[in-house]
Amino acid sequence: MGDWCSDKWKWDIKWRRELYSWEEQQVAELYKDIQDAPMEKGKSDLRLWTHSKDGKYSIRSAYKVLTMEPDGEQRHSILKGTWNPIVPSKIAAFSWQLIQDKIPTRGNLLRRGVIQDPAESKCVFCKVEEEDSAHLYIHCKLAYNLWSACNKWWGLCTVLDRDCWGVFEQHSFLLKREAVKEGWECIWFAMVWTIWLARNEQILTGKAQKEGRLFELIQLRAFHWLKGRREGCFFSLSDWILNPTECMRVNCSKKKR
Repeated sequence: MGDWCSDKWKWDIKWRRELYSWEEQQVAELYKDIQDAPMEKGKSDLRLWTHSKDGKYSIRSAYKVLTMEPDGEQRHSILKGTWNPIVPSKIAAFSWQLIQDKIPTRGNLLRRGVIQDPAESKCVFCKVEEEDSAHLYIHCKLAYNLWSACNKWWGLCTVLDRDCWGVFEQHSFLLKREAVKEGWECIWFAMVWTIWLARNEQILTGKAQKEGRLFELIQLRAFHWLKGRREGCFFSLSDWILNPTECMRVNCSKKKR
């Protein structure tokens, strides 16, 4: 954990494994929090969790602390939004990891030491920038064009946020009408999953898919999820492709009757 250097304690925490990229900042914050802790030679230390009466850590008490932070409730709400019951659970889990930058992009693999050569961390699509979550899903030309196509399809015009967390939050609140929001939210999941599968296929086979085909897959996946998991979807695939907002509005009206 550390050692005395003259009369000053110096922390040196040993970890059982290599830290993930998102953990490095947390470790830096940990050192910042504990560096001024009073330490005295010859005295035993006692670890106490100050957020519970018995001084013992529990997940429940930690959850309360997190949700009591200024942005804790909002953060919890956004993370909860990734667990959409309409989409398959593995895709919901993937989205939960994505907005926290926990997916195995080439950039993350480089920082974990899985990839040794920085040249191998380039984006598989553009082969120019390092492949991190923000680049793969926002800044890469392929991703940007797909977002633009989806926005145009739904009759929207917006500027994408700088990271995946921001884009997901933006996407969730862009359409507030309950009648169409459910369908629009499916587009996020269809988008990120389609890009991820295309990325993996290109790595494995070297075969790149055209943007038009990927856009069609996004439309098709969202349609199948809505038809298969949402009770009483009355619209056809052709209607969905032609006017998704009208499909959701009419479908919602029929459901209320």
